[in-house]
Amino acid sequence: MTAPPNLLRSVASNAVSLTGGRVLLALLRFVVALVIVQRAGLERFGEFALVLSFVLVAEWLSDFGLSDVAVRQIAADRQREEAIMGAFAASKAVQSLFAAAALWGVVALLGYPGNVVRSALLAAGAVVLYSGVQVFRVQFRARMQMGRDVSAELVSAAAFLAAVWATTSAAASLEALTLCYVFSRAVNLVAAGLLAAERPRFSFGRDFRLELRVLVAASVPLGLTGMLVSAYDAMDAIALSQWSTSGEVGVFTVAMRVLMLAVVAEQALATAVFPMLAAQWSRDREAFLRAIQAVLDWGTVIGGALFCALYAGALGLGALAGQDPHAIAAVLQLLSWAVLARVVVTLVSPMVVIAGRLKYTVWITGTVVAAKWIALTAMAPQGAIGAATAYLIAEVGVGLIPTVVLCQRAAGIRLNWTVPLKVLLSASAIAAATRLLGLEGTLLQGALATASYLALATALGAVRMQPLRQLYASVGGRDGGRA
Repeated sequence: MTAPPNLLRSVASNAVSLTGGRVLLALLRFVVALVIVQRAGLERFGEFALVLSFVLVAEWLSDFGLSDVAVRQIAADRQREEAIMGAFAASKAVQSLFAAAALWGVVALLGYPGNVVRSALLAAGAVVLYSGVQVFRVQFRARMQMGRDVSAELVSAAAFLAAVWATTSAAASLEALTLCYVFSRAVNLVAAGLLAAERPRFSFGRDFRLELRVLVAASVPLGLTGMLVSAYDAMDAIALSQWSTSGEVGVFTVAMRVLMLAVVAEQALATAVFPMLAAQWSRDREAFLRAIQAVLDWGTVIGGALFCALYAGALGLGALAGQDPHAIAAVLQLLSWAVLARVVVTLVSPMVVIAGRLKYTVWITGTVVAAKWIALTAMAPQGAIGAATAYLIAEVGVGLIPTVVLCQRAAGIRLNWTVPLKVLLSASAIAAATRLLGLEGTLLQGALATASYLALATALGAVRMQPLRQLYASVGGRDGGRA
């Protein structure tokens, strides 16, 4: 089956715009963290990171997986788009109010100080605004216009940075920093509306209730999984706030912001190819297998390069914060090992959504979240380094292999793991060499380690053009052959 002539160009354009945009977005968020740390201190940043951890969970609750399901449904049948969008918008109106109320209620019930509780109440407004952003996001993704979604987020992030810079010019309260975030969400919504080629069209006719039932039923496993993932990402700051100090929350969060610079590139790649993979799943399973294999091979190669850059350049990156660089670097080096596992999980997880076997994700994620919480209860009192150890145990020791096995079973395919194993060998060898030779610490040494990794991975046969040719063939409907 031949794909539309512009499909390959659309996928490539979205992959480039999403990858570049998400990396730039993560970079802007990292700069925001640096500004707060340098101008308001690690303690204040730790408090702000705690509030944002609760906001992260609330924003997912306002989504609950309906965005991915709506995109999948629209990709499967364009004629139902207006009814699907109507059902989606109605669900957002209800979910956002519930999520906003839950955000403030949970923070108040946990007995946090008054400034944290007041900030949670202010942040509830950001949750409501985010639900409006989701409506435009579904439209952008369904039309393969992800670059516009990223552009709106970049405008929002720039507004956030400007607001934080202005606020921290004097003594910045936690409430003031939270208002900066709410302002950025308002900018995000306005920018998305301006960038949309057309206003979303909604239908509340006879198909509305049917589509609403379909969306809700299909999103439950994904929504539960997403809630677990949100809790998983938030629990580090929450555990450290309970069993350590706000300063340790700040150290860990700064290191995680650096780590996210690596992770978002892989997430952007998975998001960019999702609509194409979803379409191929229903039309051409062989093309789907070729495409997902190519994405896995090249995604892990990129992930290995990012790992080497983070591991060897950790101290240079930590020094950018201006406070406790050695503590941040130690945490970052430990966290960087999780990149190799998280890259694989990020790239194979969409197979579960596409195959409609979302119940698998609940079991996988539930196990990983439970493992991390158990590890945190034992290690969070040790501070940021303990939280990083708990993160590594959950990502590598518990989550990786079950995810790989169950995702392949859900899709009924078997992937070739030769390239990822070569990537692991190359990255581990470079990390060991940099530690043995004492060539770790500066940003330049991080760049040299990355170059050395690419040379070694190429020599071992991990860097190949064949996967890209397979991806081109799978999108274009040609016979791409096999590796």
